[in-house]
Amino acid sequence: MTTGFNIASHFHAAAGRVPHRLAIADVRGEITFGDLQRAVIQQVAIFQKQGLQPGDRVLVFVPMGIDLYIHVLALFHMGCTAVFLDEWVNIKRLQLCCEIANCKGFIGTPLARFVGRFIPELRAIPVWIKGKTNFAQTTTQNTAHHNPFQHSPFDINAQSDTALITFTTGSTGTPKAAKRTHAFLDAQFSALKDTLNAHDALIDMPALPIVLLINLGLGIPSIVPNWKASKPNKIKPKNIIAQWEKYGVNRLIASPYFVEAMAKSQINHPNPYQDIEQIFSGGAPVFPDSANLWCNAFPNSQIQVVFGSTEAEPIAKIDAKDLKQCNIPSNQGLCVGDISPWTEVLILPISDQTMVAESDQDMVQMALEELRVGEIVVRGEHVLREYFNNPEALLKNKIIYQNQCWHRTGDAGFIGTDKKLYLLGRTQQIFHHEGQDIYPFLEEYKIKQIEGVAMGTLLKINDNVVYFIELIDPKFKSHVDLFIRCNSPKPDWVVYKPIPRDKRHHTKIDYDRLVFHPNIE
Repeated sequence: MTTGFNIASHFHAAAGRVPHRLAIADVRGEITFGDLQRAVIQQVAIFQKQGLQPGDRVLVFVPMGIDLYIHVLALFHMGCTAVFLDEWVNIKRLQLCCEIANCKGFIGTPLARFVGRFIPELRAIPVWIKGKTNFAQTTTQNTAHHNPFQHSPFDINAQSDTALITFTTGSTGTPKAAKRTHAFLDAQFSALKDTLNAHDALIDMPALPIVLLINLGLGIPSIVPNWKASKPNKIKPKNIIAQWEKYGVNRLIASPYFVEAMAKSQINHPNPYQDIEQIFSGGAPVFPDSANLWCNAFPNSQIQVVFGSTEAEPIAKIDAKDLKQCNIPSNQGLCVGDISPWTEVLILPISDQTMVAESDQDMVQMALEELRVGEIVVRGEHVLREYFNNPEALLKNKIIYQNQCWHRTGDAGFIGTDKKLYLLGRTQQIFHHEGQDIYPFLEEYKIKQIEGVAMGTLLKINDNVVYFIELIDPKFKSHVDLFIRCNSPKPDWVVYKPIPRDKRHHTKIDYDRLVFHPNIE
């Protein structure tokens, strides 16, 4: 990769190889790689006409689909930075993110642009652009003289020029914005390409936006699932299956919640869909019971669970057939599999303080031995080095020495004698009680095994041990009472209430939104 490498080059190369192959299909229509390339070049001309220049940051509020990737590829092509916020972000958080990003442009749907007129920080953005394109007109153009390299991407500095900024969903403090350069995206492209076992016969349904971007660089058709990512619990499996049947989908890449919902719809279906060959899932932990369900629902599929984070994807990977055999109580942790060859992992002592190492030897001395529990820290070319305008997050989450960046995942775990990585949950949730360390992550797994329990957790609040339990039906409360009598530690409080999930994947517990019982002091 040269200094002038532009991440859009992967897409242009794929469009040159397979111009007539389907690139994306969504609820609005379909587009081939060649037509998508023409639409991107047309959008670059629109951006230039409206005054955008290389280096400008542009806030993008467009749902996953053809329009989104036309805009994003056009921004990459001309050296602009695409800025993303989750579509469920609240107004106060949106205003703070806008202040940090200081964008030159705003691309939004009609609703986003209407709402934006009432938000001063959005209204102050000078260039407003329609989120809906006329890509359908592009497909009617003559493709006989297609020249994929007629318009080369703008020359940029791959190591320093930012292609993508994504804000996380945290509700407090300065928003943490992951800053991805063209070089970083290229490294992530290479790592995920190997992890996802791409080949030309794939027809993919990626429910994760970054994966669709990788598909565009590999020449793989992508079918955008017919659902609202902002309302994951509203998924209608019959709509998804209709898309599978229409396009012959043979690979699925989605969050555990999405895969779980589709598995439940297939397990007792009189005529289940048989053509899914590969399934990859990530974004939240997957436990053996889910792995067993997935294997039974998709018996013809190779199912892989990928462990990673926004800052480091992938870290490790495990086959669902191995995962379903995992004995969590015996292993004292959830196996997340073999460490990726792209990733170096160390287990460091858990500490709230920033750790500084002066040399490789210092890092080795800090690292814990096999089976010792600590914080999982990682490095690699695909590991994020910095955040946008947030030195506090950099200090808290990174260990920098000799120009190498180690990312503190915030996850506790250990490396087993089998050299596999084991997960014990978030370090900040671990607490000490009556002479032993309690891992709520493992307790949550045990709680979920109770008949009639949808989700639950165990936390220590002001020296009180508190169970939070979400029941499927109140009649199952006696099952929970029996579990608590037999389990350790014994609680001071048991609170029955709905458990809030993370808004991105609707799988993990959102501890920030878990409202504690008012009587707990």
